[in-house]
Amino acid sequence: MSYEELLALEERIGNVSTELTEESVAKRLKQHKYSSLNRHISMEEEPCCICQEEYVEGDKLGRLDCGHDFHSSFIKQ
Repeated sequence: MSYEELLALEERIGNVSTELTEESVAKRLKQHKYSSLNRHISMEEEPCCICQEEYVEGDKLGRLDCGHDFHSSFIKQ
């Protein structure tokens, strides 16, 4: 399913509760800004798992306990 199809599906079914409050997510979300200078050259960088876009300098990211990074605005949703 494409991202656009998922957005259309969301519009049809409405919001689905994750049972996590925004406060609970914020406690677990380690926020930082993306900087290409901080990444290791040997590490292959993956795009945001949610929007599939590459990170650009200064993007606000959130890292969950699992170690994955996401654009902060998406993970809060």
